[in-house]
Amino acid sequence: MKQYPATSKITMVINKKLSVKAINKLNSIGIQSLYLEAGRTSILKEKKGLSLLMNRVNLEYGPVELITFYIPKKDEKDIMNYLYHEFGYKTPGRGNLISQDIKLMNGHDYFHQNPDTDIPESGKAILFSELTGICCVLQRGDEDKLAKASLDKGTSVPITTYGEGSGVRDKLGLLRITISPEKALINLVVSTYDTEAVLELFVTEGRLYEPGRGITYTYEIKQGIMNTKISGGKSGEVASIEQVVYALDAIKGGMEWRRSGRDNQSYRKRPFMTNLMELTLICDDGMATYLATTAMEHGAPGATISKIKYVTMFEEDKTTVVREMCRMIISPDLIQRVVASIEDVGGFSDEGHGFIYSLPVPKAFTYLSKKK
Repeated sequence: MKQYPATSKITMVINKKLSVKAINKLNSIGIQSLYLEAGRTSILKEKKGLSLLMNRVNLEYGPVELITFYIPKKDEKDIMNYLYHEFGYKTPGRGNLISQDIKLMNGHDYFHQNPDTDIPESGKAILFSELTGICCVLQRGDEDKLAKASLDKGTSVPITTYGEGSGVRDKLGLLRITISPEKALINLVVSTYDTEAVLELFVTEGRLYEPGRGITYTYEIKQGIMNTKISGGKSGEVASIEQVVYALDAIKGGMEWRRSGRDNQSYRKRPFMTNLMELTLICDDGMATYLATTAMEHGAPGATISKIKYVTMFEEDKTTVVREMCRMIISPDLIQRVVASIEDVGGFSDEGHGFIYSLPVPKAFTYLSKKK
């Protein structure tokens, strides 16, 4: 496999109305290649009148853009500081901002790590390392129930995106279960101390212990800030509860003070899978299903495919604007075989213009059939 320098993945979640401004700002500091994924936030709606007496989901939605780009690891700190101040991420409600250490496995020459940045000096950002990402992939239509459950727990604002699944339906065919290929992906950035509680919540509320319901897994975050404005409406106070919590985080230098006993609860003993990897493949539109099928023939248990947009300022880059992102959760000992199989069918050539990277998945849960 090719050897790539240490790489950081930066993801900023921002209101869709501000995405053009964000792209222009990023271009101005040397981020010439980035990816956009459409999503939405969910927050608790302020109850009024009859809604106080009725058991409704009561969620408000906001369109957001997930902007992702890749940089040399050495530039991570400066870029995170710049984005934190430039887009006001210290204010609850602005969105999530996270960085991750990833391992690039293979890719077309058009892949750009954005090495030529010119980042203005900015003050020190108050970012946290005690964060964990949690993703839940489930059937489309079930996402509101799970989003509301996580908001009721007071964790953070869920980000929902959409895609299609492949592989699981074939494996469950003998059970005669009708499984839609349309998937919703709910992502939460949470305090590490709340990870176990949120996983249990997702498993229970999503009924992931039943066949065909979906999968939830954790992924590593190096540092960042999460959106804690979980409800709408005006508080009438000088400072909102979210602002007070953020101020205490800054004063205490971390989030351990938030321990509320949730991490000490007695959880049901579930057969969690551990020490897995998330393989993320980005390729030309129309190629992901073929490449995912190839990966599954070589051991990948399934894949979730989403549409994304590619923005580049590199004139020599002829990659299409619409691209596809394919996520696979696999065992580490299968990575080389899967990556090699994608390379063999042209995934990283001019046929697919693809690139692929891995990220540790410490814990995951899905339905597993009992061995006879």
